[in-house]
Amino acid sequence: MKSWYISYPVLVIVFSLTRATAFGQGIEPRNNPEKVLQSDSTFFSTLVSQYVKSINDADTSLALAIWAKTADISHFNPQGTFYGWDGVKKVYRTFKDNFTSRNLTFSDLRYSYSNEVSWVTFRWKFEGTLKSTNQLARTRGLETQVWKKVNHEWRLVHVHYSEVPGE
Repeated sequence: MKSWYISYPVLVIVFSLTRATAFGQGIEPRNNPEKVLQSDSTFFSTLVSQYVKSINDADTSLALAIWAKTADISHFNPQGTFYGWDGVKKVYRTFKDNFTSRNLTFSDLRYSYSNEVSWVTFRWKFEGTLKSTNQLARTRGLETQVWKKVNHEWRLVHVHYSEVPGE
């Protein structure tokens, strides 16, 4: 039987977001709700696209431009739990060291946000050529990302992904 553990900081974030004022406030004034919904969707898709590009390029310089520069950032995945920038860099090194090509894509993006914190969920597909065998590796999964405004800019502070076999 699997047991689930949710860290205290994640619970605090989720609780505070659920207690936030009306869903979706915080990015732009709501003069035209239809227009803003589209721009919000585009905005969050752009954030995730920047993350995807940093993984596909295994580029820590690009990653550093989107991740918060704080000690409490984290990346949870089937290979382990990584904290701080040094930990997150290990995730990028794993992609760089183990794959000659990487193609991460995402779909079914969902988002929610308050003034200072947002979270997005999406499905992903990854295809990469393994350096060791030159074989194509394919995986699929689900991901949650938490973004936070730091100095008035949205920065990634947490990623948690899981593979979904056979999906």
